[in-house]
Amino acid sequence: MPEYIHTFVATLGGQPQVVTFTLDLLLRRGFPIREVIVIHPYASHPRLQHSLDLLNAEFISDRYQIDERVLTCHFRPKVLELDNAPLVDISDNASAKGTRETVFRFIQELKEQPRHIHLSVTGGRRLMALLAVSAAQLKFDPFDHIWHIYTPENIKEQVKDGMCMHVPPEAGISLIEVP
Repeated sequence: MPEYIHTFVATLGGQPQVVTFTLDLLLRRGFPIREVIVIHPYASHPRLQHSLDLLNAEFISDRYQIDERVLTCHFRPKVLELDNAPLVDISDNASAKGTRETVFRFIQELKEQPRHIHLSVTGGRRLMALLAVSAAQLKFDPFDHIWHIYTPENIKEQVKDGMCMHVPPEAGISLIEVP
């Protein structure tokens, strides 16, 4: 029987803390996440590059720290593409098609491996999230999950643009499973 890897896949934009907030909540619930993959357009915009830089800093040498524990967890990006060329943004029908193909193909590749996928659709362009949910509805099995987080308004201002990448459990951020 193969060992299933719990993989956290998140759509990413200019708010990298939604990735770490969601990961922290999943880990606190006992999900043994061992890989984090962020799906995003090509990082030509400084804000997106800043998000990636902050996330890379959270996973130095495949180590992730949460609540005074250090876990082994691999991090990698997945860039949206159209005809094998990176997409800078989702701004027209062609780039929407490329986004759809990238997301569907990538989810299919992950499902061909022994993985349980935890998909976060909180960050990034709305169309990425919609297409990721669509792919999940077609490809996921009962062991996979789609997640969204709720962040109170007062916390959003404090953590905006990755100013704070982790918050304590009492901060009021909650994990919502998408049915």
